[in-house]
Amino acid sequence: MKIIQHGKKFLAPSLVAVLIISCTTTGMAADFAIDTASPNGLNRIYSATFDTPLIPGGDPFFGGTPPAAQAITIVPNPSLVETVANDEICKQDFIDPKDVPPCPGGTLYSVATPSALDLTLSAGDTELAINGGNIFFPNLSIIVFEGTADETNVPAEGASIIDFAPSSGTVPVDGNGVAVFEIEPGIPNLAADFATFTDIVTSCSGPKCVLIPILSLDMVRYRLTIDWDPTFSFFTAEFIGQTQNNSMVFATFNSVTPAPDIRVTDSIAPVDDLLVPYGDVITATSVDETAEITNDGTADLIIGTLTQPAAPFSVLNDTTCSGQTLAPAAVCTLTVRFAPATTGGFNETFDIPSNDPVDNLVTMNVSGTGVAPAISISDSVLPADDQAIPFGNTTVATIADETVTVTNSGTADLVIGTLTQPAAPFSVLNDTCSGQTLAPAAVCTLTVLFAPATTGGFNETFDIPSNDPVDNLVTMNVSGTGTLALVPKISVTDSVPPDSDFEVPFGDVIVAPPIPSDETVTITSSGTGNLIIGTLTQPAAPFSVLNDTCSGQTLTPTSFCTLTVRFDPVTTGMFPDNFTIPSNDAGKPNTPVSLTGTGTLPVITVSDSVEPTDDLYIPYGNVIETLTAVETVTISNNSTVDLTLGLATITDPLGPFSILTNNCSTPQNIIAPGNACTIDVQFLPDSVGMFASSLNIPSNDPNTATVTVDVDGIGTPSPAPDISITDPIPPQDDLILPFGDVTEGTAWDRPVKITNEGNANLTIGAIAQLDSLAAPFSILSDTCSGQIIAPAAGAIPPPSCTIDVRFLPSTTGPFNDSFDIPSDDPDEPTLTFNVDGAGVILGTGTISLEPEGASALSPTILLALLLLFAANLRRRYHW
Repeated sequence: MKIIQHGKKFLAPSLVAVLIISCTTTGMAADFAIDTASPNGLNRIYSATFDTPLIPGGDPFFGGTPPAAQAITIVPNPSLVETVANDEICKQDFIDPKDVPPCPGGTLYSVATPSALDLTLSAGDTELAINGGNIFFPNLSIIVFEGTADETNVPAEGASIIDFAPSSGTVPVDGNGVAVFEIEPGIPNLAADFATFTDIVTSCSGPKCVLIPILSLDMVRYRLTIDWDPTFSFFTAEFIGQTQNNSMVFATFNSVTPAPDIRVTDSIAPVDDLLVPYGDVITATSVDETAEITNDGTADLIIGTLTQPAAPFSVLNDTTCSGQTLAPAAVCTLTVRFAPATTGGFNETFDIPSNDPVDNLVTMNVSGTGVAPAISISDSVLPADDQAIPFGNTTVATIADETVTVTNSGTADLVIGTLTQPAAPFSVLNDTCSGQTLAPAAVCTLTVLFAPATTGGFNETFDIPSNDPVDNLVTMNVSGTGTLALVPKISVTDSVPPDSDFEVPFGDVIVAPPIPSDETVTITSSGTGNLIIGTLTQPAAPFSVLNDTCSGQTLTPTSFCTLTVRFDPVTTGMFPDNFTIPSNDAGKPNTPVSLTGTGTLPVITVSDSVEPTDDLYIPYGNVIETLTAVETVTISNNSTVDLTLGLATITDPLGPFSILTNNCSTPQNIIAPGNACTIDVQFLPDSVGMFASSLNIPSNDPNTATVTVDVDGIGTPSPAPDISITDPIPPQDDLILPFGDVTEGTAWDRPVKITNEGNANLTIGAIAQLDSLAAPFSILSDTCSGQIIAPAAGAIPPPSCTIDVRFLPSTTGPFNDSFDIPSDDPDEPTLTFNVDGAGVILGTGTISLEPEGASALSPTILLALLLLFAANLRRRYHW
């Protein structure tokens, strides 16, 4: 809120309404601002045209009191007060359309007159006089008979109360600070003039518009009541004006409370943004800017102690503001310094405290960037940044030159001084740097010459001064040697002995798959002058020059370059060609290099250890199961180029065939011409039967990419004895010997035969040692125990042994027994042989005219036995 203090006139900004009070007679003059907020402005109009007459006896000064209700409504209500009269508003003729600038009838107000009320307050604040004044209102509308059929709307702009008539004297200010003016100069003079509607009305709508142009609100009397605060620094005021036809206007004019208003500006536009941007400042220097503190208020501005911003900022001579009291419109100034010691951005603040009721702490922002120039010097001789220019050998009476580049690699302008000149035979030409200022990243160049007049070494320096705070004087070192005229000479060698014959024989090189062969050619500068090499010619296919680091190069004495020559034939046969090396060697301006090579193919030869050896077939024959048979495969390179083998494999790796040893494919073996390698293939059958597979040998032989060697073999059983025991009673091999019924007291003998059905000798142990026979059984004879029986193997009769078993029952009844037959048969190491029979009484036993092993009976005894046998049969069968 802007406030006017005693003795100082103030025109407020556009958003603030101002009532100016000036004192011109004896006493204290004071100017006051009117608050723009409610309730200031027009708030009521009594119209003698539209309203009922004044009520008599109410207010004698105005001849009565207006009725409680009025026909006219003001919108907005109150209308508020404008700061100054708008001197661009056109006078209106009350005929549509509305006049707009440029105004055909002129402007309503010729100048932007401020709203003002001129008052004189006596020195003792006891008397008050009004000298005149002007008050202006913003746009408003007057509504007549609002809400009725006669409602008429009258928008207006530029309404004002102007030309207040001065009071003829003073009025007293009572003990409560109230002064009342009742001014009535009489007719035809006006006490106050309200702008007529014909001047301010912009349009009208409604049935009463016809009456509006004749309305006049010129005041013939008014009452102004002013109620001061105890300090007489501000007041509240009520205004009532009456026209000649008794219409009345009511308004309120309240002044604002005086207060200080701080405004801080600085010397860098925009000046009122509370920001002081210093931009770039060179380190170790300082830049000062000013800040002004102005009191734009209507009361004294009391400034507190300013805070100091952190380094590299500082506030100088702040005593001109800190702790000072500024009257309205007074100004104080302080200096703010930015003095960066290092590069980089800086941002700080400092505070300005005061008694401003709105902005009691103003924060100023200060920013800047510390920058510094930085000189960087490079030259055209590597290393470029060593501040040294070695010219090397330079022929007497010739000139060598190198370039020096100066770059500002810093963040501030680099100011270069005048370069010094090195002593002869060196000199600086084309100096675009001396006295120049380089912006950051900018460059300048100069040329340094070496022109020796005599032979020998030379060393000099020259200086480059600048404002670089670190390297303000850079010294460049120059050196060189004056030499006599130099003679270039070329020397060419290659990687195939003899290396200096200018011939590169590649020999035999594989055609398919292509395996190119590379050789290296070295070019050496063997003279005293630089050797300049031209562009090498290219030989025809299948030769080519690769990695050419020589064409277009300049070789200093003893230096060299290399190139690769490739021979990559795609067909077989002999190929000759050459390429030429041009140079500045006067004796050999074009040096030819001859190239030869033969394209050929690798050939694989495979043989084995079983005749015929070249049939790619290995028959292993019979091999006992679990035993191993090994045969060898030999791979030979009978060609003139390397033979490259892949990884040899067995077709069925899980079968009985496998690679035992392989010195050919681990994982890739190159066999030189005339050499060979071997692979051992084993046959290890784990069962009996016929087996077949193959050995696969891949190589780079284009005609036989994979050689297959077929292998087969038969697995045979392992050698072992197989015991076989038979007897004469079918089934003969059931290991049971039944004797049947044998008459008691009679012996009966049976043989048991042992043979060997296996393919190895059968050794028989001691028979019936662990399980012997008991009576009536017995072993009569044994030709087997401890014997070795050869395999039968188809022999007739087969080798065998015999055991005779006797049955001699002494009593009647059944009998059985067994005995053991041990051997080295792996499947049946011990067999149990069973015997059985029955003893019977005489005449019921087994008929045997001559039991085996029994003594012969005499004819008489035999006849007696037959007769006895017949008698028994007769009794049994009742003959």
